[in-house]
Amino acid sequence: MKYEDYLVLIDVCKDYVNAFNALYRLHTYDDVEIEKIYREIKKVFIDSELYEPIQILEIISDAAIYNNGYFKSYWMIFKKIFEGIDHSQIYTISNLFDYFVYKEYGILFNEKKCKLFKWYDSLKLSTNVHKYGSIYKAIMDDDKEFFIAYTRNPSFNKNQKLQSEFYPNSEDGYTLLELCCYHGAIGCFNFLLSEFKADITYQCLCLSFLGGNPGIISECLKYRDPGEQCMEYAIISHNIDFISFLMNEKRLQLNLNCCMKHYNLQSFLLH
Repeated sequence: MKYEDYLVLIDVCKDYVNAFNALYRLHTYDDVEIEKIYREIKKVFIDSELYEPIQILEIISDAAIYNNGYFKSYWMIFKKIFEGIDHSQIYTISNLFDYFVYKEYGILFNEKKCKLFKWYDSLKLSTNVHKYGSIYKAIMDDDKEFFIAYTRNPSFNKNQKLQSEFYPNSEDGYTLLELCCYHGAIGCFNFLLSEFKADITYQCLCLSFLGGNPGIISECLKYRDPGEQCMEYAIISHNIDFISFLMNEKRLQLNLNCCMKHYNLQSFLLH
């Protein structure tokens, strides 16, 4: 496609593109900003009947897993839509959102999930994602001072891994450095490298495209070559600069199925 044609199509679809970019790139806890994003989503997708409200709930529950530092903000938007619709047809939202609906509204969509929800109860899951005072919360907030203090504890295990429903599925769990990459926590990232010589894994590089910190991406690229999962996460991040970089500088092929799955029309039109 010629660049001129691309610009014309982007202009025609700008409301669609901007609304989905705002959702997938959500980076605010501010109530006013959250309300603004909600109203834009409602106007562009729901009021126009482009998507059913239930579809938007499914999209929100998916987007939050790749940007969980703002999970509570996603939950606020989710609730605004959820409270205005018929709940009887909801059946494909993520287990986490299903659970939080059950906890807040007492609505159980699938009785087969009772056992799972009891397990979630035992884990004391909350929309804060991580407990205050935990090393994982320090990484999420890039609280380097607290993080350093935590590592001075004799019980600190530099090789610990986290498995959590709040993150993209991982059979092996995520290392501390990988979590830094996911959250774009450059302060904690640099400390782990300098003090513990932490290993930059391929997963670090992939997750860095979700975290969106250029310094972390650049450092990871010194040790690992990008592959298909990097492109997938760049598409999910809705960051056109990352996608263009992987296509033009690293010669990676654009994953059109991923563009459609995660509603990245702007990237889809690049092919």
